[in-house]
Amino acid sequence: MLRKGINALFFLLFVSKILNLIKYWEEIMSMNNIKADAIVVGSGPIGAIYARLLVESGLSVALLDAGAQLSPHAGEHLKNAYIYQRDRNHFTDTVQSLLYTLSVPTEKLYIEDLDPSVYMADAGVRNNMNPHQNPNKNLSSGYAAFAVGGMGIHWTCATPRLNPDIERWHFISEEEWDYLYNLSEKLFNTHTNVFIDSVRGKVIKETLKEHLHVSDKYPVQQLPVAAVRRQDNSNFVHWTGPYDILAPIYADPLLSERLTIYPQYLARKIILNGSRVEAIEGRCLEPWHEFRATGQLFFVAAGAIKTPQLLYNSDFGRDIKALGSYLNDQPMAFTQVMLSDKIVKEIARIEPHDKANILNDNIPIPYTDPDPTLWIPLQENRLWHCQVHKDAFNYGKTALEIDDRLVLDFRWYTFVEPREENRVTFEEHIKDIHNMPQPTFHYEINHEEAERAHAMMADMTQTALTIGGFIPGAEPRFMPPGASIHYMGTYRMGTQNDGTCVVDPYSKVWDIDNLYLGGPGTFPKATAANPTLTAGAMAIRSVEHIIE
Repeated sequence: MLRKGINALFFLLFVSKILNLIKYWEEIMSMNNIKADAIVVGSGPIGAIYARLLVESGLSVALLDAGAQLSPHAGEHLKNAYIYQRDRNHFTDTVQSLLYTLSVPTEKLYIEDLDPSVYMADAGVRNNMNPHQNPNKNLSSGYAAFAVGGMGIHWTCATPRLNPDIERWHFISEEEWDYLYNLSEKLFNTHTNVFIDSVRGKVIKETLKEHLHVSDKYPVQQLPVAAVRRQDNSNFVHWTGPYDILAPIYADPLLSERLTIYPQYLARKIILNGSRVEAIEGRCLEPWHEFRATGQLFFVAAGAIKTPQLLYNSDFGRDIKALGSYLNDQPMAFTQVMLSDKIVKEIARIEPHDKANILNDNIPIPYTDPDPTLWIPLQENRLWHCQVHKDAFNYGKTALEIDDRLVLDFRWYTFVEPREENRVTFEEHIKDIHNMPQPTFHYEINHEEAERAHAMMADMTQTALTIGGFIPGAEPRFMPPGASIHYMGTYRMGTQNDGTCVVDPYSKVWDIDNLYLGGPGTFPKATAANPTLTAGAMAIRSVEHIIE
């Protein structure tokens, strides 16, 4: 009897294991076919805006992203973590770890002091190494982010509006611009008062006003940021990530049923049937299997490089003349200063620092003083966008021995005019880290743009010296091409299907009825300001047009 009982037990365990395996494979096979009213590729800020507006309009949405989910809630801004609120300097390492260089020129590998017995080889094509990349025409700091939330999990949250006379495109009326910007600012939770109580900011703002000759229309002012002071502890800031854009969906059980996020779902091809997209096909990276996503509407918001890459890898994309062309970036100058003795004494005079509770603190600046976060908008006689603040980037890490309260970042951005010859192309026979066609950049600035960048550098240097002295190793310098991570124009918007643009004024791909592209890649004009707020406005315009 005992043996029969044991055999029966083993049989039941065996059957249970088989049933679990069947259930597991049924789940995998069901994931092979994704069905929703709308398919959105890219879960960054713009993909999140598309998803939210579409769900709120009554549609079901499948949101695909090639990256993994790195936070408990999909798309949370990682800088909201306590440790980075208290020690922002180390967030620089986090940002760096999330960025992948898109094209790395190869060079002959020769190491003089290497063991002569080892195998010597020329550089190959592993990890985006690209033998076709001319290093003199590369966006050497051209990056992509692969995570649910994309760049939105570590972005600076700077959300200024574009200059209406110089940067905006004029086939949209000023009344509509204001309407779209208001909605975009609401979705991003944009405010100008998050750092307004900074005593350092007040002194620096007055100093800059005395030094700079700017118009009354575009003065030194608070930088708009997608953030808010936390109510439970006003010393901390909550930064907007894609999760926050989608939060009202998650909070409503009826709405949340309409949204499904698919991490590590790499879109590889867009499949057409006549003039309509029938499906997006790709590969789930964990567990490894192919998938096919079908719907009525399709949106791609995977950034200015990965979006045209997906279209190029599709059968129809290579016939789109302007795809990848008109690439423009923002030449960028950067420096860090330590506040001058004069500035620090003025801060101490305005707001004496109570140091009683802080051991060995000999700096007369309040320990919890909000960071200065200032903006000098681009204007007619100053064709560069200026930010005076302190934040964590993939560069500019401050030495640990320097108190963060004394350090200030200066970031000046100008623009490059869209030109057809400035472009990103994709290699037939070289594959990137996802086995997609390898991007190759063909990017140069002309003499006029170089002269403007030189004038910008002079202005930043002189401005910084009114505030403090340069930190050794962080003296004024131009950042490598692409360092702004504000790439634009590669599937630009236009009013006529004349071969110079990819999408119409509502972001729909010409001659395709149900395919829309989002992000700064749609921008038809050169801009110097941070592009995310404006890209959000264009996504809003697109969805409202579809709903109408």
